[in-house]
This record gives sequence, structure tokens and C-alpha cells, in this order.
Amino acid sequence: FAIRMGLFDIIFSRRDPLEAEPSIVFGRFTDSFKPSHKYDSWDESIKLYEGDLFLNSFKAFLEYLKSDTHDNVRYTEKEGAINFSIFQGSKKMEGRFDHKELFVEAKIAKTQALHVGFMRRLIEDNYLLKYCRYALDEDDNITIVFNSFAHDASPYKLYYAFKELAIHADKLDDVLVDEFDDLDVINVGHVRKIPKEEKATKSKFLLESIDEVLNHIKTTKLDVHQYPGAVSFSLLALSYRLDYFIKPEGFVMEKLESIHNGFFRSKESEAYAKNNNMIKLFEEIMQRDVQDIEDEMYEVLSSFGVTSPVSQKQLSEFIMSELPHMDWYLSQGYHVFAQAIPDYIVGYALFNYGMSKPASDYFHLYYEILYSEFFDSLGFKSYRGKDQELLSKKIKKSIQKIAVKNSELYANIEPNLGLIDYSNDIAFATSYLSMIASLDLGRTDHKEVS
Repeated sequence: FAIRMGLFDIIFSRRDPLEAEPSIVFGRFTDSFKPSHKYDSWDESIKLYEGDLFLNSFKAFLEYLKSDTHDNVRYTEKEGAINFSIFQGSKKMEGRFDHKELFVEAKIAKTQALHVGFMRRLIEDNYLLKYCRYALDEDDNITIVFNSFAHDASPYKLYYAFKELAIHADKLDDVLVDEFDDLDVINVGHVRKIPKEEKATKSKFLLESIDEVLNHIKTTKLDVHQYPGAVSFSLLALSYRLDYFIKPEGFVMEKLESIHNGFFRSKESEAYAKNNNMIKLFEEIMQRDVQDIEDEMYEVLSSFGVTSPVSQKQLSEFIMSELPHMDWYLSQGYHVFAQAIPDYIVGYALFNYGMSKPASDYFHLYYEILYSEFFDSLGFKSYRGKDQELLSKKIKKSIQKIAVKNSELYANIEPNLGLIDYSNDIAFATSYLSMIASLDLGRTDHKEVS
């Protein structure tokens, strides 16, 4: 009933904050949860492919990739062939599909000379590719290509091949150009610049946040050798927060991903050693010139997500399994380390998971509430009063609006507002995440992750 009443508040309010706020994009693109008609396009593509109607199948596949809100896929059909462009970050994939074959490529960088360093890097990366390969075109551009006979181009094969090509091209261009002077950027005309003021706000937040966390680790009275988990949670939470807030490309993005990979995939077994490695990577970011950091901030279109789809049940289990880790730090008075754990939960989920729209909206709202100062500086409304107290009425209204906005696909979404404790940040963080874990986010069209 509260949600339904919230609908009338939205209809008759003069200003809807969810719509009127700055159009700044946060976090990683995900394609895990699409509108129902996109799944219909996918099913049609498979059906047409199985009927040997390869050109029509490919056209339906492009419709599946095409966003309803962003011009990320473009194509024209003429004389039995489809010419197409697909955008992924700073890169543009261009290709042609006809009744016989498919060819697609993304130009990464232009070479002035064939430097052994980047050539070795490409050979090593080539070994890791499953569908694509790196090459040099006739204009000495480094490019990544994929080709296939039409009768072999099933929608499943196309999706994973295009995704591999898109993500590798997007990730590699900034990194290579930054590392090697013999390379120049190419095909970035579609990238949208962001205002200088926004860049300055983000770079300031990035550097101050790293300094604050590293300084707290250095000066804490907690024995970080005996309790390395406190440091791990703090550093990982920081990395995910910066990835989501700043959305950097190139050098900083690579360092943040190295922090995650170094902790979860490193052969190093001791957490203390992993922590030291993460600190070194943060220090490398701190040493980078501010202008270089800001040059890596721009807006892009994407077609493929790097996150893995997760169901609401899996998400709830993750939340409830991690929250108890903060109990000891709270009981011992280490509140900053305790706060890092719910921050880690939110950040890890946004960094790794392709979640349902309401779940991602609620996680974003968590950041807006607990990091109001940063969002205020970007022009968003504040969820805190003059004395930094949490404004419960505003928070409740935003929670209800998210539910109403998503109620058509998630008819049973009824956030339990009674669970939330507004007495302090830690109490709010834990109770708010418990509320998210309790949500029923089954889709009415049954198009969901199982």
C-alpha cells in the first residue's frame, strides 16, 4: 500500500528528483537484464539461423544488441549484405555480413613504428583470445578482427565472439597508447567529453579518498598483521567505489582491475602480502599527473557488459554471508573498518554482478546516501541535514520511487522500510542492505537469471 501511495506522490509532485538530477553515468555497463522484446529478438535470431535464413538471423541479432535508449548499434542493408557498426567504450566495431561470410574489426591504435614491446604484448594477448586475433591493416593500424562463414555464425557464437572483440579492443587502446610513444589514438570521434568541473571534482575525490584510506591503515592501532582482513576490506571497498564513481579508462582503470585480480586471482596466499600489493597500486595512481587522470574521463556507448548475471537469491545470500564480518570490528570500536564491509558488499556487487535494475538502483542509492558530499558536489540532492544526520523522509521517498519505477516488471517489489535504522551510518548501512536482501525481485515476464 505504501508503494501505491508513493505513486500518487510522484504523479502530483512538481519535481521528480530521479529525473531532474544531473545526467552523469556511474558504474559499469551491464547487459544481463534486458527488456522482454530484446529476448524475443534473440529467440527470433536463433529460429531464423536454424532455418538457414542467415542474413535475417543476423539482423535480429543486431536488434537484440541494440539499446532502446542509446545509439550503440547502427546498420544498413543493401544488395544482400548488412554493413554495421557497434560501439563499445572508446572503440567502434565495423563489419559486413552477407550470405557467404562475416567480417568485423575494431581499430585499436595507429603505429608509427613496430616497437618490439607492444608487438610482444599483442602476441601474448593473442594466445588468450578464443575467437578473434590481432592484426596490422594496410595503414599500419593495430586492429582486432573476427571472421566466420555465414552458415557457422550462430547467435551464440556471434555474441561471445563480438563480446571478446569489443571488450579487448576497448580495454587495450588507452593502455597501449599510454605505455608506448609509437602509438596514436584512432577512431575516437564518438567519445563524448565531460565538463572540466566534473573532471576536477572526480579527480579530487579519487586522490583524497586514496590518501584518506591509506593514511588510516598506516595510523590505525589495530594490528594489521594479525587482522589483515580489515585492510583487505578497506582497500577493495575503495577500489570498487572509485571504479563506480569515477568510471575511469586506461591507466587508472587497469590499476583498479589489477587490485581486484591481484587479491582474488593471485597465487600469493597471505592476505598481508596481497594488501601490500594493493597499496603499491594505489600509490602508483597517486603518483600519476592529475591532467593524465582527467584525460581518461569521458562518456561512451557500450553494447557488452563485463559483469556476470546474478539472481536476486544469489545476491541476497552474498549480502547476508558478508555482513557478519563487521561484528568483531564494531564490538572492538574499529568503526571505520566496520563501515568498510557494507561498502565492500555494495562495491563488489556493482563491480562484478549484472543485477536486476531495481537492485542496481538500490545499490546506487546506498552510495548517494552515504557519500552525499561527493554527489552533492556534482549537483545531486543531499540526503543529509546541516549536522550530517540522515534525512529519513527523503531516503524513504527515494526508496519508494525506485520501487514504483520498476513495479511494471517487478510486481512484488515491496521494500520493507521498517527494517531501516537511521541512527548512524553503520546502522543504516547494515539495515539497508538487509532490506535489499529481503526484496522479492521476480520478473513478471519471467525473463530473469536463475
